[in-house]
Amino acid sequence: MNTTNNFPGIAIIGVACRFPGASDYRRYWANLLAGKHSIQTVPAGRWDWRACGAEDSPRITPPQSPPQSPPQSATQYGGFIDDIDQFDADFFRIPPKEAAYMDPQHRLFLECAWHAIEDAGYATGDFSNTRTSVHCGVSKNDYAELMRAQQIPIVPFISTGTVHSLIANRLSFLLNVTATSAVVDTACSSSLVALHDAIADLHQGRCDAAVVGGVNAMLAPTMTLSHARSGMLAPDGRIKTFDQRADGYVRGEGVAALLIKSLADAEAAGDFVHGVIRSVAINHGGRSGYLTSPSATAQAAVIRQALTQADIGADTISYIECHGTGTSLGDPIEIEGLKKAYQSLLPATAFQPGAEKTCALGSVKPNIGHLEPVSGLAGLIKVVLALQHRQLPALLNYQTQNSYIELDDSPFYILVERQPWQPPEGSGKTAPLRAGISNFGMGGVNAHAIVERYNPPPPVSRPIPAHGLLVPLSAKPGRLNSYLTHYRQFLATPVPGEPARDDQFLNNLSYTLRHGRAPSPERSAFGGGSVAELIRCIDHYLAGRTDPQTYFATQTPAPDATNPLDALARSWVDPSAD
Repeated sequence: MNTTNNFPGIAIIGVACRFPGASDYRRYWANLLAGKHSIQTVPAGRWDWRACGAEDSPRITPPQSPPQSPPQSATQYGGFIDDIDQFDADFFRIPPKEAAYMDPQHRLFLECAWHAIEDAGYATGDFSNTRTSVHCGVSKNDYAELMRAQQIPIVPFISTGTVHSLIANRLSFLLNVTATSAVVDTACSSSLVALHDAIADLHQGRCDAAVVGGVNAMLAPTMTLSHARSGMLAPDGRIKTFDQRADGYVRGEGVAALLIKSLADAEAAGDFVHGVIRSVAINHGGRSGYLTSPSATAQAAVIRQALTQADIGADTISYIECHGTGTSLGDPIEIEGLKKAYQSLLPATAFQPGAEKTCALGSVKPNIGHLEPVSGLAGLIKVVLALQHRQLPALLNYQTQNSYIELDDSPFYILVERQPWQPPEGSGKTAPLRAGISNFGMGGVNAHAIVERYNPPPPVSRPIPAHGLLVPLSAKPGRLNSYLTHYRQFLATPVPGEPARDDQFLNNLSYTLRHGRAPSPERSAFGGGSVAELIRCIDHYLAGRTDPQTYFATQTPAPDATNPLDALARSWVDPSAD
């Protein structure tokens, strides 16, 4: 068990996210490995960026552009997620009229938290009447602004649909959980501060598990225009973190959720552990040059606090996921704070000219944009995936180091190319991979987390019985075929670096679907001895062909006494048995 007396390890047992270009964390990881740039022109359904005149934002004309091409504008770009207007109100037992008045941020967090719980292998009903806390970082309130602009009649649902506190409260209500239920708004550091608060609940015994998340939806142009007029946004839609060309960031939207509990409890329950949080520290920068000016001293202090709290050697940190907004002065300040923090914890030789490079620096913002209150969890999920796969994705859009940044006299280096992730040589052969995640709020609230790779015990191999395994799948009425199509795609598309789809995988899949899911009304069940056979059975079902030996449903003919799975399947697919 990787833990300390100072800060008992916190296990991440469930992960879910929707980020620009990625509907889940598997796609997110594939995009990071591929170096995908997921920034796009503002979709037509949001706002018309062309209506923003030259006085609204910095504009540039690309060299050698065709004469008919409009000039680029900082208000033209963003990181957007798909289907933000789609929501299955019936699934959550919310009246359609009420759902129409719900801020999409409320809806997104509900969906994402639900997926995080299922990712952990639990049914949401398992948490009823438990001491589970809910914490969510959120900042913007564009939906309420749109309602006012469109003069939507004021109805009671506006209060429950647009007030930020209800984002966490509604999830607590639906899950029927009784511990803390709160939202956090510290601007860009909101989601890591929410994580800090959830961990405090766990440490103080106020809860036994926690759902932690963050959400950001860009529905109106107001904040984009405001940031553009302040000169914060990159005119070409590319964040160039640590680069000499750095000229601002690009706003992005998204949602993320984690399910966490103490490492000891997770191991006792046999939970899958994505990664271990060693510490999260927060502070405020006090009075600096201006309200939104970052303080290198405060950033150094919060990083030092996180390392000290984790009770680990600073030399065991081999990667830092930086805040990295891609501004010409903000990036050097972040590097200065990082160096200050580590100078007090490492030998002086680590900060001499030509020092050995042991800790890589990167940031996910060039890939997906600055997700504002979700940015901390976007970075943390990236780190957890990198730890699992032992790979460090390269920093996108990087060419030449910012002349205000000096790294030669430090152990840090910019991650120019993707590379395998190995622990520093001096950290000891048994030290797990470790990383830091920095997250700094516009108003001065800073956060830094330390995360390490979890080394699980060897899995117990269980052979598949001769008669195969039961794989039950269900959905709301009218949605089963769509769900099976989605599941078939998941089974047929393994993610590079993930475990093989072997017998152990199929055993785990069968167990989770039987015991970690609440069955929905429309049900089917398949018997399979391999993933390939399971895919074939689903294909047959979707094509209207069924095989009584491998497919079971309420309309299947008389019981088959020769198939050991038949009685089990029938008890599952028959809703009257609930």
